[in-house]
Amino acid sequence: PRVRLETIEEWAPFMEELRAQKMPVAFHSDLGNDAEPFKYLPQMDKILDTYPDNTVIWVHLGGLSKQLDPLAPVLLEKPLYASEHIDMLKQRLRDHPNFMLDLAWDVLYDEVWSDPAKLPLYRDFINEFPTRFLPGTDFVAASTKPEKEYQSELNKTSAIYKEISDEAFRNIALGENYFQLLDMEYTAPQIC
Repeated sequence: PRVRLETIEEWAPFMEELRAQKMPVAFHSDLGNDAEPFKYLPQMDKILDTYPDNTVIWVHLGGLSKQLDPLAPVLLEKPLYASEHIDMLKQRLRDHPNFMLDLAWDVLYDEVWSDPAKLPLYRDFINEFPTRFLPGTDFVAASTKPEKEYQSELNKTSAIYKEISDEAFRNIALGENYFQLLDMEYTAPQIC
């Protein structure tokens, strides 16, 4: 079910506690679907506008999903193009300094990283904002899942790291963004 816009302000005590503990919050929220590409964007905008001092992470590269494939035209509907998706995210990154995106989920490989038309657009986007992305696999560990499946997902979610700049690689793949986000006393190694 969709979060109603008017209920987001009711989160204030929870969001205040997260700020007090310097704890980020991640939202697993779709951006929309092929029929309505920006259907849920108002919810994310309301969160960002209402809680500008909270660190907000929007997972799956800003809400991409199996129901929303950038650049894929849909009959009788206006498709979401990769450039339009990127422009929307860039604007929010510029407007909200505590807003981050994660790169977890093998669907990003299937829908974005493996597409030669989309890859350069997203690579350049990541390189432009190297401190605003987090890595991940979105792999749900279970005793029934073999290591081979984990390795497959890790390879897919890591494919983008071969394409990005050294600065972005250090910040994202080597973990500097996580260290900064969690105020840890660690530093990712420099790229030689």
